[in-house]
Amino acid sequence: MLINHLWDWRDTPFRAVLAFTVASIGLAVLRRPWRALFGGGAPYLLWLVVPLVLALTLAPTHAPPGFSSVAMQLREVAVPLAAPTNASEATTGWDRYLPLAWLAGMVGCALWFGMAQWRYSTALRKAYALGNHEGIPLFVAVRPDIGPALLGLFTPRIILPSDFAERFTTEEQALVLAHEQVHAGRRDTAWSALAHVVVVLFWFHPLAWWALGAFRIDQELACDAAVVRDHAHARRTYAEALLKNHGAARLPVGCTWFSTHPLTERIAMLTSTPTKLRRRIAAIAAPFALLGVMASAWSTTPAPVHAKPQYQLQADIATTSGSDAHVTVCAYENEAASITPATKDGTPPWTVTFTVTPAPQAGMLDITIDSARDDAHHRVASRQILRGKPGEAMAVRYSENADSGLRAIDIVPSTGCPAAGKAHA
Repeated sequence: MLINHLWDWRDTPFRAVLAFTVASIGLAVLRRPWRALFGGGAPYLLWLVVPLVLALTLAPTHAPPGFSSVAMQLREVAVPLAAPTNASEATTGWDRYLPLAWLAGMVGCALWFGMAQWRYSTALRKAYALGNHEGIPLFVAVRPDIGPALLGLFTPRIILPSDFAERFTTEEQALVLAHEQVHAGRRDTAWSALAHVVVVLFWFHPLAWWALGAFRIDQELACDAAVVRDHAHARRTYAEALLKNHGAARLPVGCTWFSTHPLTERIAMLTSTPTKLRRRIAAIAAPFALLGVMASAWSTTPAPVHAKPQYQLQADIATTSGSDAHVTVCAYENEAASITPATKDGTPPWTVTFTVTPAPQAGMLDITIDSARDDAHHRVASRQILRGKPGEAMAVRYSENADSGLRAIDIVPSTGCPAAGKAHA
């Protein structure tokens, strides 16, 4: 029941996917013009829009004032007295298994990333310490394809390849270490981990995999821009160091000097350093760009239907006329949900209203049943309160001489509402 409730198109998963899609499209449109205007490092800041939009989408929300009465009116349904229908038919469709497939994909994607991270860490078991650089520990791997890289979420350390001293000149070594130091100062390993969490959540979304690659490119370009800005005289040397690529082992959560990032794009960006004025304009304009993309993503995301717990009531209603009805009613906590069954003999219809509230005892529910019927002379009304656990049968028995037209109501409450607010006759 909970699985189907989570997959409701108005609920959190759909809104998160839609918000992520719009944010990614906005970044795809904006990042290259932003880079052309303000330099290679400028688009990196724009990626903050993804976690911010997702945080807003996943944050708890509450229905606006006055929503309760509207929701109750929408749930008032005329139910003809007919043969019972199995309410479980509403939950046997293929969409019932989509959340399970989503969860299975998340687990598989996380395991895939985790295995790659484990293989990289395993290759470092024989690495040996080599002092530190600006307070960051240095380690030398035993393989030439491990490093240069920055590893570690909470305790960053720089990993150097086994041929680091032979492959790079002294000046190039200083630039490589400066590059990794910038990554450490910006906590880029943590941002990399967050990017992979987003991909795990949206593993089925093509834009998630594009966004991961684009994010890593912008991350490296931002780091390149910062190093070149501090070592403007060493552009050529920095480019030569980039070209000394012997291939690198895959590192999901971390920052590698050599990767799948297009070297031509990285080297091209070294020749276009923005002026100080452009950097200041970019710093001022970036928050407005972020707000614009966030507003676009948020405005296209449907509001959640409700934030309160929802319950499903399967009720068998017996009448004095001998016609019985089986209904399934969805009710939000502390809100009335009404049904008005039709009658066959032309007698005035009666209305049954259910209100579900938490009982003082943990795990228990109070179900208030108000029945009412109006005729030409008077109004007949009664109230019964039942208490029990979700999944347990409860019953109300009416006097045979009662004027309400009811003999008995048997109810089985459950959490969530697979029937999605529908009543079945």
